Amino acid sequence: MNRPRYNIIYTTLLTIGMLLSLASCVRQDCDEELIGDGQGLYFSLQFGVRGAHSQNLRAQEDGVYSINTDKTDKDDYVKELRIILLQGDEVKKNFAFKAIDPDSHGLYKLTMGDNELSFRLTEEELGIYDMIVIANESFGRITRRETLSSVLPDVKTRDEIMAIRLMSSIERTVSSRFYIPMTAEYRGVDMRKGGSKDSPLKLQLPTPTNGVELLRIFAKVELIIKDCVEVTRRSDGKYDCSWIGPWGFDRVVTIDLDKVSDETPLFPANQYSSLETSSDATAVTLSRVVDVSSVVGLDDLPKDDPIGGVYLLDYRAHFYLPERLVAQGQEAEQATVMKIKWNYYPDPWDSSKKEKHTSLVSFARQNKGADDYLTTSATFDPSDKSVYRNSCYRVTINPYRADFRSLDTRLDTL
Repeated sequence: MNRPRYNIIYTTLLTIGMLLSLASCVRQDCDEELIGDGQGLYFSLQFGVRGAHSQNLRAQEDGVYSINTDKTDKDDYVKELRIILLQGDEVKKNFAFKAIDPDSHGLYKLTMGDNELSFRLTEEELGIYDMIVIANESFGRITRRETLSSVLPDVKTRDEIMAIRLMSSIERTVSSRFYIPMTAEYRGVDMRKGGSKDSPLKLQLPTPTNGVELLRIFAKVELIIKDCVEVTRRSDGKYDCSWIGPWGFDRVVTIDLDKVSDETPLFPANQYSSLETSSDATAVTLSRVVDVSSVVGLDDLPKDDPIGGVYLLDYRAHFYLPERLVAQGQEAEQATVMKIKWNYYPDPWDSSKKEKHTSLVSFARQNKGADDYLTTSATFDPSDKSVYRNSCYRVTINPYRADFRSLDTRLDTL
């Protein structure tokens, strides 16, 4: 009696299923669809992060830049990966792997030094592709309402991907919750012959590791403040930490930055950063309470305390900066400058008289690794004082042991 109604429902569901199947030829956001059972030929990729050439950026033992292994800052962590295959400028396949970091409950975790993920193509899809890889897309924002995750699944061309610009600012998020967006791009990857599901063909890329080497879109700034934290051991074995004072410095250090980029391209672009899209900001202000997790060497103290039971340790503050490229000769007007400010007492016996001191730091280290992703020319030649993505800038100050008689100018350069 109701058979016609059932036929209509069945036909509707079948049509919807066919449309979804057609859509999945380009876009696949479900991990099971990427490496599940079914016909097709299988490929695997090895993943790591690219080393920072200016200074090591969270390298593990023997200089291995593996991923998902360092829980201190997690700036080598990969939570999600998107692999986009193109022929010409057209997107042909769009894979998304999710929840692959060790802290997740996903099926496919990248937890070892030689991390590999597999995916499959059908016989008809075999060929030579350009490959774009994007990591941690959910941590990128295009506008206040639009995220990178909402855009990438629907891209159709290379130009759409390369035109993406992210909102950016000084990243001060707690390290354990911040995953840096990363990218990589390779041309002419041969996928004309694959392997089985149990033995996928390992793709060979033109890198030292023959695998994907992800490039962080942020630079990292690490500030070490020497001999500024007094540490005493309690009876329960834990530690009390406090700033030294009132001599030396007044427990408060402020790190300000001038001319920070408010936006940055998702992929490296051979163009200077716009001065109009920049602002000044405070990166870090150390509070009156010591963040114990940032005290350097706390876990390495000997079992036997020294006479007096007090240790004097360093403090580590860090944050992340978007890339900022400035032209030669334009550094004074356009380059990012860091100002480290603290108060001090010229007379340690008189806490009523307080002075201010400022140290200026410019990002004047050329990242030689930038030559791998930027092409200089007569019209595009970034200054050494640019902030390059994937760099690590380390600065050390020692306000406690400073010779305050030399600070009469109230201004110096480290």
